[in-house]
Amino acid sequence: MDSKWANRANRFLTEGKGGAVNRVLSRSYIPLWFWLLLPSGCGALIHVGVAAETTDASVYEAAELASKEDGLGKSELLLTLSLKKHPEDDRARLQLGVVRFLRAVETLAGGLYQYGLNPDDANGMFLRLPVTQNPDPTEIDYQSFLRLLDQFRANLLHTEKTLAGITDDQVKAPMRLAMIELRFGTGGTGKLGLRQVMEFARARGLPLPDDNPELLVKFDRGDVAWLRAYCHLLAGLVDLFHAYDTSWWFDQNSAGRLFPRVKTEATSQPVDAETQVTLIDPIRLHRFRLHLLEVCRLNAETWRHIRAETDDDHEWLPNSKQTDLFGMPLSDEQIDVWLAVIQHLRGLLDGSRLVQSSVLQYVLPGSPDGKGFSVAKFLDDPPINLDWNRISADGIAQKYLEDEAGRDILDLLLFLRAGSVFNGPFGVFSAIRLN
Repeated sequence: MDSKWANRANRFLTEGKGGAVNRVLSRSYIPLWFWLLLPSGCGALIHVGVAAETTDASVYEAAELASKEDGLGKSELLLTLSLKKHPEDDRARLQLGVVRFLRAVETLAGGLYQYGLNPDDANGMFLRLPVTQNPDPTEIDYQSFLRLLDQFRANLLHTEKTLAGITDDQVKAPMRLAMIELRFGTGGTGKLGLRQVMEFARARGLPLPDDNPELLVKFDRGDVAWLRAYCHLLAGLVDLFHAYDTSWWFDQNSAGRLFPRVKTEATSQPVDAETQVTLIDPIRLHRFRLHLLEVCRLNAETWRHIRAETDDDHEWLPNSKQTDLFGMPLSDEQIDVWLAVIQHLRGLLDGSRLVQSSVLQYVLPGSPDGKGFSVAKFLDDPPINLDWNRISADGIAQKYLEDEAGRDILDLLLFLRAGSVFNGPFGVFSAIRLN
């Protein structure tokens, strides 16, 4: 730790609300940021202003300097110490949650870098991080890959738990997306800046503002619920991946393509890998269902807060009267349709809605009349072997079928309408960022 950082940290830890606070309060804002990974590789950062009077305001400056000069770990430490001293400070809690999310992404990127991920072929789930390729990678096997994903999942849930403690509906945190830089590799030799990611997106047509070079965004209470939902979504996808034996896929697709040094395993590969998968951890499917239910619940919370906003101040997710960073407004129709789709999915996941027999009969001729498919039952009590050839021949197991009379059923027209309202060159991006 250099002397400059040591002096700043010492001032934060020892001066309390003395001279350091007065110096900080004289500034208009203190930047601190976070980068948020979307499944498509988009992100966000937070940058926090002057603290409430009950908090040592210098924590915000010290945490920012730590992130820039010594890495996110130092920033996390300072914020954790501050929250122990001032547990009521939701602004620090939001900042800490953001830093922990960043560290989750940074740790995943570090693991992928360690094993030499080839960024040119990294199009699979959890691999869309434009890390530089390691010239001297470590050998990877299937179990190592699973452990890497599980660590990411644990860090996401740690982040979500931190954010769940926020109770202040007026919490607001400015952020400069262009400032963050994730470090990975020995001694932080590998680096990934959000500006780099954004320029990559711009080159592929994503509109970015020319009058906001720092990519300033001000996150608010609705965005807290949005980030929590993404933590649950990504954690649930890790559980889904772990639920089934995909070692044969890893061995066939990783060696020489995703990773340069792969140790393959003797696996019990299905006779026909394209039509058969084997369940190895059924509780993971149950967890997947519960995570998606939280995504649905938090979506409703997100839009309840965002639609109640009356300002228009560097929004991340806008309502129909606001402007966002990308200049891509959302209409009330789009938000309404999105929430209807989410409510539909929630019904499928909690068992109150069925996939109707007419859909089953279209996919599997011979399915019985009047019997709908329960997605919730399937995820909570899945078959050990998911064999499409057997299902095609024998039909869906009776334990997953329920009488559909008087029950809510899947509305396919709603999904067609969603496809229509999110049509356009950036429609998919608009839908993805709603989560």
